Amino acid sequence: WTFFFSTIGPMASASPPSSSDDARFMLTALGYGDQPVDEILRNKKLTASFMTVLSEAGVTAADAAAGTSLPSKGQVDLLYLVASVYPKNALAHRSALVQLVMTGKIARQNQLDGGMKYLRGVGADSLDQVALEEASGVGVVVTREDIAAEVA
Repeated sequence: WTFFFSTIGPMASASPPSSSDDARFMLTALGYGDQPVDEILRNKKLTASFMTVLSEAGVTAADAAAGTSLPSKGQVDLLYLVASVYPKNALAHRSALVQLVMTGKIARQNQLDGGMKYLRGVGADSLDQVALEEASGVGVVVTREDIAAEVA
């Protein structure tokens, strides 16, 4: 976790923080309170996965220290889901899904679920970005009128 603090400057010069301190710093900067941070940190695999996903998303300790360029709460929630339930057989393509979250093309959990379901089927095979976006519902807008018409 030291790489998260390597660009902060004076904070990093005192003494190298432990990996738990690094993760706590990042999670707190992302808006998590003490209790959720403690729960995440108790699960070492989840913590490692979440820190890796944040790195893939381009979230840095410098951003966290400055409070700038951080993902929105919605994006953080989706990134947490990626870290906690992403299909292990498709790790090679996780960054593609993370980038769809960070660019706002995936903004809801049902879109993320669709993307993960698609990637579970793809596994380590070649990724078809267009098919991933289709499976994730990228660009699909459902209006109240559409819903009312379907229900009627």
